[in-house]
Parts: sequence; structure tokens; C-alpha cells
Amino acid sequence: MTNTLQNNEIVPLGPLYLVWDNRNSKVLLESGASDMPYQIKRVELKSAAPFANMSPPSGSPVAARRGFAHFRKHCMACHSIDGEGGGKAPELNYPASVAEYIKPQYLKRWILNPQSMRYNTAMPALAKEIPRREKVAEELIAYFKAMSTAKRAPAKLLEKKELQPQQ
Repeated sequence: MTNTLQNNEIVPLGPLYLVWDNRNSKVLLESGASDMPYQIKRVELKSAAPFANMSPPSGSPVAARRGFAHFRKHCMACHSIDGEGGGKAPELNYPASVAEYIKPQYLKRWILNPQSMRYNTAMPALAKEIPRREKVAEELIAYFKAMSTAKRAPAKLLEKKELQPQQ
């Protein structure tokens, strides 16, 4: 789709979108399918565990588990962790986690006000309407720190065997 709010950038709609494009399908149009996917009978998930690569390691602190929920809600539409999530913005954990090379106070500042760190960035700030906004940013950072200890190469890279995490 074309994102008219950010320089008409072309955004791939995946992996979490169902696109019903039947305008060019004579068979679907003749069967009565006009503009809605009512004919869908089943949606099959290919992965047995949702967000398997994105889940914090077992034994992670409560703040990291909360940060995981915040990441899924506020960040994963654009960002990915270990290859899962959006592809519009940078991968945040592999091969090097943002928690490894950006100090926590700068990460928090970036999350709360990215324009204060990079002029003309496309990244939006964590919405001011979010309750406990500063705490949410801290929990996101706790999640990034927890994930930095459990990197998993994205499936695409494992297939290509291009990058391996450096220890």
C-alpha cells in the first residue's frame, strides 16, 4: 500500500494483513465476491508459536515481559526483533541489539521524542496519550536488554547462512 502520511512510501502489508484483491479476478466477481472477504472459510497460521523469535527468554524480569507486550502494541508494525515484525524500520536485536550500543537514557529519549535525536526522522514518538508513558519506555528498554541475551538469527538469514551473531 502507499503510505500517504510518510512521503508516499510503499509499505508491504505483511505478515499480519489480509488483503482482499478481487477486482481483477473474473471468477471471484462472477461468484458474487464484490469487495469483502466473506468467502474466507479458514485462516491458517504457519508458525506453531506466535512471536517465537520475539518472545523474551524464560526467566526474564516482569518489566521485560511487559516491554514485550508494549513492543507488540506500539512498535512491531514497523520494527522487527530477530526477523519477526515489520520491515519498514530497522531490526532492533540482530546481529547487534540497540541495547548494546545505545545508552538507556538515549534509548528512552529516542522512544519518547525521536525528533530530539534525529531531525526529520519518520519514527513517531510514543503517543503522549499512553498512560504511564515514561514507564512504558523503560519497560521497552528492559525488553530490548533481555532480548540482547537471546539473539536468534532471522529465518531468512538462516536459509542464506549470511550472518551469524558475533560473540
